[in-house]
Amino acid sequence: MTTRRYTRSLRAAALASVLAGGCNLLTAVGDLRVGDEDAGDASSPPPTPDGSVPTRDVTVPPFPDVAFPDGFAFDQFVPEDAAAGDAGPRDGAGPLRVFITSTAVMGGFGGLSAADNLCAAAASNAALGGAWRAWLSTNQVSAISRITADGPWVNMVGQPVALNRAALASGTLLAEIRYDETGANRIGTNHAFTGTNADGGSSGQNCSNWLFTFFNATVGHSQRTDDSWTSDQAQPCNNQRRIYCFEN
Repeated sequence: MTTRRYTRSLRAAALASVLAGGCNLLTAVGDLRVGDEDAGDASSPPPTPDGSVPTRDVTVPPFPDVAFPDGFAFDQFVPEDAAAGDAGPRDGAGPLRVFITSTAVMGGFGGLSAADNLCAAAASNAALGGAWRAWLSTNQVSAISRITADGPWVNMVGQPVALNRAALASGTLLAEIRYDETGANRIGTNHAFTGTNADGGSSGQNCSNWLFTFFNATVGHSQRTDDSWTSDQAQPCNNQRRIYCFEN
C-alpha cells in the first residue's frame, strides 16, 4: 500500500510540473504580438508611447558575394538618383541588360530572326532602346555564338547576371533573369524556350528550328541560377513559353 501511495505521489508531482510548464509557455505566447517577429530580442527597439513597436531596418543583399575583377563595380554605372530596380533605358554606358519576355509564344514562332524581332518589339514597347538577341539555338546555330557582346549583363532590377560571354556558357549565373522588359517579376509561366545546353550549345531539341508546334524543345527556368536556367527540361512545342532576350 505504501508503494502505491508513493507511486501516485510521483505521478501527481510530474503532472503538476507539466501543467506548470504549459502555463508558462501560454503566458509567454500571450506576451507576443501578431507580426512582432522580434519579440524577446534584446536588440529590438522599445515600444513607443502609443504601444506600437518601431520597425527595424534590415539590409538584404540583392545577390550572393561574388569575386569581381579588381576595380570592377556594377554600381559605378548607376546614377546616384536612380530609383531602386531601375535597369533602363541605357544611354550607351554601363552594363547590358537581359530580360524574359512578358508575352509567351508557342515553339513554332518562325525561327531565330522572328525571335529577335519579338525581343526588339518587347524592348521598344518598354522604351529600353538597345539591340537585342534571343537566347536560342537551332540545329545549325548555337545561342552562345549569337551573342557577340562581352557583357556584363544585369537583369531588369539591376542585379548582375553574368560578367561576360564566357560566364553565360559556364552553367551558372550570378542572379536569376526572372524579370520581364518592364521589370515585372514573371512568376507562374517562368520557363523560356532555349533549345540550348548549359555550355551555350544546341541541345538538338528546338521545335525543328522553331518552325513547328510539334516535337519537344529544351526550356530554361528563369528563376534558377544553376544550369537549369537554360537547360531545365524538354517540353512540347505547342506549349506557350517565354523567350530570353540579351542586349547585344
